[in-house]
Amino acid sequence: MYFMFVRALHQSRVSLFLILPEKTLFLDLDETLVKTHVSGSGKPSPSYQYDFVIKEYHVKKRPGIDKLLQVATDYGYEIVIFTAGRSDYASPIIKRLDPKGLITHWLYRDSCSDSVHCIKDLAATGRSLDKCVIVDDKWSRVLQTENVIRIREFTGDMKDSELTRLLCFFKIEREYKDLRDAVRHVNYQLGYLKKRMSIWCWL
Repeated sequence: MYFMFVRALHQSRVSLFLILPEKTLFLDLDETLVKTHVSGSGKPSPSYQYDFVIKEYHVKKRPGIDKLLQVATDYGYEIVIFTAGRSDYASPIIKRLDPKGLITHWLYRDSCSDSVHCIKDLAATGRSLDKCVIVDDKWSRVLQTENVIRIREFTGDMKDSELTRLLCFFKIEREYKDLRDAVRHVNYQLGYLKKRMSIWCWL
């Protein structure tokens, strides 16, 4: 399976691919999976220790990322990074995050339907919207908000448990034919929507 990049005028710049997987998990990168400090940016250095450094980028991994990737794979998900970052910035970071090669595809800023405001259009990826979800701290920048598992911005705090909390999604998604209903359930459960649901689950 691979992406064929389509530059048709009537579509966004997101690529389409030959064989559609059963389920897809899209993951944002910055402030969702990592926190990056740019040396020489003039901003004060954060107090936390970095996990790795690539050129001027000092990167902190969000706690729980390794388990998230493994659990999603075990539940049969294709994993796609969909970042508003440029490829020259994001590619080396993704490679370091995923030594096992669990992430199948990478999409960058030029795959956003609006590269200025970095709007992500999941429909343009060719994936069925009832079989895909995206985890993103900036959910308003995803065109299909009903597909977004909401998550708080990662600030570098090693006590952060957001990725661990959302693992319950994989436990409940089997109860729904449409993954958007499972997303709504989890967003209620995690407190990101006004109505709360009483059922809890864990892995």
